[in-house]
Amino acid sequence: MAKTLEGWKKEFAEIKKTIAAAADDVASSGTSITKHREILSEGFQEFGLRVHQLRDAGTPGAKVEDFIHDAEIKAILRELQVQRDQAKKTAKLLQDMVTNKVTPAIKRIDVMKKEIADEIEARNRKKSSTTLGLNQSVKLMPDLLKEITTYSRGGNDDYQTLKAYQADSPKEFDNMYEDHLKDELGKSKAVALSAFQQQMTKQMLDTRNLQKAFTLAKIQYQLVMTAAAQGKTAHQQRAVPELGNAKRDASAALDKLNDLVEPFEKAMKDKDIAKMVAKSQDKSAIEKGVNALFTMKTNAEQAEDTLRGRTMV
Repeated sequence: MAKTLEGWKKEFAEIKKTIAAAADDVASSGTSITKHREILSEGFQEFGLRVHQLRDAGTPGAKVEDFIHDAEIKAILRELQVQRDQAKKTAKLLQDMVTNKVTPAIKRIDVMKKEIADEIEARNRKKSSTTLGLNQSVKLMPDLLKEITTYSRGGNDDYQTLKAYQADSPKEFDNMYEDHLKDELGKSKAVALSAFQQQMTKQMLDTRNLQKAFTLAKIQYQLVMTAAAQGKTAHQQRAVPELGNAKRDASAALDKLNDLVEPFEKAMKDKDIAKMVAKSQDKSAIEKGVNALFTMKTNAEQAEDTLRGRTMV
């Protein structure tokens, strides 16, 4: 390892780069894992609801295998497995990064501080430092030691975050998959329905929440339509970078719009929720709001699809 001022400076600079890049990866991958967890949670609820629908239709059973003949169950399980495997893959990448890059960098910081402190003390004791040409560098070493110490003791948020970070184990998602399926199979119909319906009833039967969802969806809808218009202009002007930016922006906004609208689409297919809406005194307002969400989603999908089809020939 480095034992000179310039060597330590260079190594510290590389460690800071490693920590900054790792922090970005943790933030990005952490968001991805959170999304996988959310999709898995929704999927487990869908599985439980479908199991009770099949039981009501006369299919007995207490194991996954008892319901695997159903096409909808197969599709739900297939999607759950995809999300589980993607989450495991992301978790493994994070685990490897922590093991191979983050942990060694953090340990090296502590070792480097001791090395520099020891070197300062040793060089200050040397009567022959002038002959050895060490005077100037030893004068600058305390400043470097102070910088590294500050960095590692709260002076850098990325470093503190990674020092405390515990990566998810890929095995955790296998356990999650098995445990949640068992939980859903063991739930009573009332409990299984309430998990999904309580959430959507609050969203749909409370017109204030529905209005909030509409407002958020409209923001994303307008972003899609703006990007589509910009993309059309860029295509006409043969502006390749601008067209690419428009496609990227439209796709990102459409994803967010879909996230907002799709729960309402699923809810309207639920017989019990549909009955509650039909009996609500706000039925007209609810149906108008939900249909407006669906219309925005359809129009945005068409606009984004048209934009994706714009290419330079």
